[in-house]
Amino acid sequence: MEKSTEKQNSITITDYKCRLSTKEIERMLLDAETFEQDDEKERSRVAAMIVLVDCIYSMKRKMEKEEMKQKISEDCRQNILSRCEETIEWTKTEKEATKED
Repeated sequence: MEKSTEKQNSITITDYKCRLSTKEIERMLLDAETFEQDDEKERSRVAAMIVLVDCIYSMKRKMEKEEMKQKISEDCRQNILSRCEETIEWTKTEKEATKED
């Protein structure tokens, strides 16, 4: 009620056609659960990719240090660096790779 004019407005909703049916609500809840599972799989996949990339860059940094040049042969070191580069390129091209890949 508006105090200055003492007028009162009210709204009555009589058309319930926009309401969702029980089946529609249940379907939406099932869809939400499915999406939640998909989201968890995606989070897990991305986390695995991040761990892989971190490990590769860590290995690459170690192989580039002077002390490693003295500890292992140049061929072995170059082979490891080459594999690191291959894996880095793979992560760039296979952005949708699964954890198992």
